[in-house]
Amino acid sequence: MDFKKAFSEYLYKIENKKKQVSYNYSIAIDRLSKHFSDQKKERFDFYEDLSIDTFEAILKLYNRGGQFEMEGDYGNGTNRAAINALGRFKNFLLENDIADLITNEITDYESDKLVEEDEGLIPQVSNLFSYEKDLKRIVIEQVEVLFPGYEIFEGIENGVEYLIKSKRIDILLSNKNKDFLIVELKAGKAKFEVFGQISMYIGLLQEKFPNNKIDGCIIANEIDKSLEYAVKTNIQVKLKTYSMQLSLQDY
Repeated sequence: MDFKKAFSEYLYKIENKKKQVSYNYSIAIDRLSKHFSDQKKERFDFYEDLSIDTFEAILKLYNRGGQFEMEGDYGNGTNRAAINALGRFKNFLLENDIADLITNEITDYESDKLVEEDEGLIPQVSNLFSYEKDLKRIVIEQVEVLFPGYEIFEGIENGVEYLIKSKRIDILLSNKNKDFLIVELKAGKAKFEVFGQISMYIGLLQEKFPNNKIDGCIIANEIDKSLEYAVKTNIQVKLKTYSMQLSLQDY
């Protein structure tokens, strides 16, 4: 599987990075893989070899205060930006039910997500990237209709991909009472893992805004039963499904 190609697609279609930035990040990951391999005296490929749990520990080494902070600073911080972006990419795969694609094994479940191409098996994640980007755009444009009384917290520049302790909330909304609503978007089926993710976001916001009411909303194309059961334990989290409609205009 071509992880590097999938990573570049993610940067371009989900994080809206320019193609040159995507290329620079890919080169930086290769550079970091070599650096980490040299330090550990064994081969590591950051695209393929590291599980998401292990990768979280690796990120700390290259971020501020970490053992390899200086290497993270390389290229005016390009290395650090690249490895953090790769972490978000791995989380994206995990959250959208493509978790097994970040290992070297191909399971029966994965096989229907792959297609044969000249260069081998490549994951069909491109459409998923596009769907999630479109879904986010539609929600942003229709916040007042979809969530009456709420608006994007401190505007699009702040409330979309809201950053809190190196984690990014898809969309953070607030109302005149200063209540918060976390909106988590999933282009495909949402499973119970998303409940843990949004619960973490609620906890992070509660720590930062201890006097504010904080709720969460998971929007997905399909809701897995496992997520339904998980949400029953927390009335702060609601589930919603979406459907895309096609409209035609005279040309």
